[in-house]
Amino acid sequence: MRRRHLWPAVILATAIAWATSALAASLTPTTQPLPGSTFQGADANQLDQTPFVDWNAFKSKVTHNHDDNDQDTTFGGGTKETDPAHWFFETSPGGVTPGKSNIREAWSAVDQPRGRTFLYLAFTRADPDGTTFLTFELNQDRRLWKNSKDTTIPCRTTGDILISFGAQGAALSV
Repeated sequence: MRRRHLWPAVILATAIAWATSALAASLTPTTQPLPGSTFQGADANQLDQTPFVDWNAFKSKVTHNHDDNDQDTTFGGGTKETDPAHWFFETSPGGVTPGKSNIREAWSAVDQPRGRTFLYLAFTRADPDGTTFLTFELNQDRRLWKNSKDTTIPCRTTGDILISFGAQGAALSV
């Protein structure tokens, strides 16, 4: 039986600006809120500390996604991220391997203080050791299409937002 490890309670706040121009920004994890937000979730305690709020303040807004680890969908192949016509997915009974890439739980909450939109994300993975990359895709187009491998792929359009995490043991880069 695989021992389940939780990702350290490093919680990030990611600002979402639905701007017309494409931006790429690297954010350093910090215990301080982003400008315009009072969410301070990277201190690992989930408790509100005036004047800041933490996950505790968003109990009614949090969406939780649990993975029962039974029949996980995993990337099967394709050689280029920008060439989805050749992607395919596989089923991985018992969870994605290696465990560093097996996301077991994910949480999200949206907050809109003073007309700005913030998306807060958190996740755990089965094994905290090793480096893995995880991307949350915020696609504007809800349609799906079948590629040359008969794989269903989400439609991407200009202006979609990709939020990428590089989990490196107890460290995290965004």
